[in-house]
Amino acid sequence: MAMVAIVQPCYSATPRRTRNAALPLSCSAAALAAHDQQLLRHKLCNVSPYETTFTCRRGCATFSSQSAAISTLTAQSQQQRPAPISAAVLARVPTPLSISSTATAVAASCKTSAALAASAAAPIAATTVSRAAARLSVSSTVVPPASAATANARRRSASRQARKPCAGTAMAAMGVMPVQFQAGALDRPTAFRVLCYGDSLTVGFYDQGRQYEPYGKELAEALSVAAGMPVEVSVCGHSGHTAQEMVADMDSTSVEDVGGLLSKGLRRALAEQPQCPDLVVIMAGTNDIGGGASPSSTLEYICKLHGVCHSLGIPTLALTPPSAPRAPAGSSFEENRKRLVHLMQRWARTVPGLQGVVNPADLVSASSSAAWDPDRLHFAPAGSKLLGRKLAQLIAPILAQ
Repeated sequence: MAMVAIVQPCYSATPRRTRNAALPLSCSAAALAAHDQQLLRHKLCNVSPYETTFTCRRGCATFSSQSAAISTLTAQSQQQRPAPISAAVLARVPTPLSISSTATAVAASCKTSAALAASAAAPIAATTVSRAAARLSVSSTVVPPASAATANARRRSASRQARKPCAGTAMAAMGVMPVQFQAGALDRPTAFRVLCYGDSLTVGFYDQGRQYEPYGKELAEALSVAAGMPVEVSVCGHSGHTAQEMVADMDSTSVEDVGGLLSKGLRRALAEQPQCPDLVVIMAGTNDIGGGASPSSTLEYICKLHGVCHSLGIPTLALTPPSAPRAPAGSSFEENRKRLVHLMQRWARTVPGLQGVVNPADLVSASSSAAWDPDRLHFAPAGSKLLGRKLAQLIAPILAQ
């Protein structure tokens, strides 16, 4: 059997913060064995190769070998280290995962470079595989991170949970909108029925969606007083939705909004009402304009919402997007809002089923701090109630006709 004579060389252990235990490319398998021998002889076995690089000082020793296989050491080496180390166990650290003896398994489990994958068909020595595994340091269990869509869904769910209506508010006990508010003597038949449909301004969103105060609740009370008869006002809305989205969801049985509330689409709500309303009040377009939609395209979808009601013979009243402290005069939102108001007023002259266009800015001033939520976009309870009372003065003559 071929013998390998080892002349004791000098080795230097140089600490490095690296994951590689690099060795000179010119060193043979015998040199690698000698490195391991010296590592043991100098009692550095407790030092991880990940933290130390051993450098062979070329010229301080000569190596001769007639075979790549190393089976024994010289007597001098045996005296210094009785237990010989064979080439089959040259791996200096335990591998962190189970690796087969083929490059195919290394490429699949360790996701190594294309160069290693190219040699997948050729089996390689267990020593080489062990060294490669030690350098790659791959965990045996890989848990894929949650997708961005899943993470976003979790955040939305948590956000909706935090914004659910507080117990005791007008919206807390209801299921799927519309929700009804009745006012007047309950022992008498209802004289008028009104449906208020729209976005968060109709639903009465405030306090970041944790509480709701729809203007329809105050509208029912004020109309009952004005008419001297029982009145029922239904409220149905989709917080955060555009008029375009409302058109797309017209036939939906359950639409979830940004506040986590559920409501029916407009056409579905009308079809499933126990009794057809005498008037539908629609306020939409704020989220369209706020999202950058043009006033003309916003009007197109508002017209479609009113058209659904007119096709069923139900008259409508249009509320334009209100001005808000968050968008002062001169802002792009306010300028586009004014253009939309102008377009809606012109449109109202050509539609028989439309009873009129009301600009809420004429009823609730943007300069009244008490009327607005701290977000300066939604009505505070006082603002919703004020809008309901003033709308009752405009709606009562329409219902009396």
